Amino acid sequence: MKVLIADDHAMIRAGLAFLFSDGFGAEVAQAETLDGALEYLNGPGPSYDLALMDLDMPGMAGGVTLRNLREKFPGLKLAVVSGSDKRSDMLSALSAGVHGYFLKTMTTEDMASGFKIIMAGGMYVPPALSQVPSGPDAPSAAPAMPEPSATPGLAVENLTPRQRDVLGHLAHGKGTKEIARALDLAEGTVKVHVAALYRALGARSRSEAIALAARLIR
Repeated sequence: MKVLIADDHAMIRAGLAFLFSDGFGAEVAQAETLDGALEYLNGPGPSYDLALMDLDMPGMAGGVTLRNLREKFPGLKLAVVSGSDKRSDMLSALSAGVHGYFLKTMTTEDMASGFKIIMAGGMYVPPALSQVPSGPDAPSAAPAMPEPSATPGLAVENLTPRQRDVLGHLAHGKGTKEIARALDLAEGTVKVHVAALYRALGARSRSEAIALAARLIR
């Protein structure tokens, strides 16, 4: 079994890597960012069986990114391992089509049991979801896009190198295929990055994203 662990916390990666290599005999790869994870997923060799994603690592844009990953890698088992027990985060991830949501506070035994459920074809939903009260924190499906502002609050320095590349091409009005050719990337990979930029920019349409991107890189 090939497993990818993507998290910007080294201790979390090390713990999960040990769990899978020692407990499941899996071949494990590790990434600190979404860019790094995509390099592994798009790399040569056999496909990965399972990918674990942290919601807060660089490059991630919540449910938008997860949904794009599911579309690009339909045969991949995708799960979230997060420190967030917010109902909105759980529901957003699950509605994006992930196969499970794991809290970093879970015991190793509970995580292992949940991963077995996923690899057997099931879905793991944390018991904490039913214990978290519903209310203002609970969206219907996915969190709404933030309202765009006249002056984007996004700083180019906060983007990953690949996202900055995509942003530059987006600012010039290039489409997904054009960006993919220019950066020698798969179209699905470009879509993941564009979706992350849309969310970061607070854009609700392509024309709005292009306008905001153009002002941002001036």
